[in-house]
Amino acid sequence: MLFRSIWSDWSVSKLLAHTPLVWLTINTTLIVLLTRLIGLSLPLRIAVLIGFVFNPLTQWVHGFGVIDHHQAEQALMLGATCAWIAWLRQPERGLIGFFAGFVPGIASAFHASLFLLFGAIGLSVFILWCRNLAPSVESTKFVLLGALAGITIAILPAETVWEGQVTHYLLSWFHFFVVASFSLFIFLASKISFSWRVLLILLPLIAAMGFFSAPILIEGTSYIAGTGELISQVSESKSGLYEWLSGNISSWFIATQFTGWVWLAPASLAVTLLALPIVKDKTLIGFLSFSFLGLVLLHGQYRFAVFGTAFMVITPLICYSIALRSMNPRLAWTAPLLAMAMVLPSIGVLLSEPPLSLDGNYALLHSAYRSAE
Repeated sequence: MLFRSIWSDWSVSKLLAHTPLVWLTINTTLIVLLTRLIGLSLPLRIAVLIGFVFNPLTQWVHGFGVIDHHQAEQALMLGATCAWIAWLRQPERGLIGFFAGFVPGIASAFHASLFLLFGAIGLSVFILWCRNLAPSVESTKFVLLGALAGITIAILPAETVWEGQVTHYLLSWFHFFVVASFSLFIFLASKISFSWRVLLILLPLIAAMGFFSAPILIEGTSYIAGTGELISQVSESKSGLYEWLSGNISSWFIATQFTGWVWLAPASLAVTLLALPIVKDKTLIGFLSFSFLGLVLLHGQYRFAVFGTAFMVITPLICYSIALRSMNPRLAWTAPLLAMAMVLPSIGVLLSEPPLSLDGNYALLHSAYRSAE
């Protein structure tokens, strides 16, 4: 009754209906910050914004009246990327280091699977460690403190934690174990110089951790892969890119859903994978690590697409920027034109009016619900 009386207040429902626009502002701001951190020029930053804002998925997720956890997930993905790159640029800044660990740590409070953000962090630390470029212990301690503080705050309210449960689907001690394991690895990478001998010594420790968490890892893998008994029945667990690459849907149709940038997504993933072992710039290593995670998730399932839509645009534009350096830098202003051309396949979708809350049944019955109040 209390909820009904509050919901009947039009000012409250109107405020909630505008919430997605707040998330859109946050995510767009994070996109701008990310493009600045990786050093893209103004024309390329404009191109990224065009590719992101005019993506139908961005419009749907942030549509008026859509209350969806994907908005927060995208913000946390972008926020974690920005914080990590900012710290790699200035590892001596303790506050930035704290947030570089805290943002991915607290992310699990919004969705139990967001511990995956530490996968990108672990990948970049591993590459930096292999090149003896890992940050010092003095600067790393703030990252560890932030990560452990974030995951502790995230899991403490969960009843499953107080019951001692270890599971992937719900917040549990598994999530603390994952973050603690990555924190230990980051500490060791900053403490011990890389050598093949050290790596061979660490392998049994990694194998022991994997053995301990094998049942949960199998459970989590089936969830992420969309092969679980229940999750496989959900339409969002299908991969639009897999359907396209396997020839089940046309190139034009996939572009209407994600813009023409989706055509470059497989190549962007391949370039990211090939570039990671080669690039020497710490900032770029940090970005490519998160880009790799985002693009893998984009290729994996439709419900994970929000993690990769920004990287789907930024990664090829970085390649475009590098190509322009060997030509005429003034050609950078062709990037916004290219971005607009990539949006053209989605114009029909963008101009169509989606159903309220992206739910046809809700839209059909909305007037009946309102008249009954």
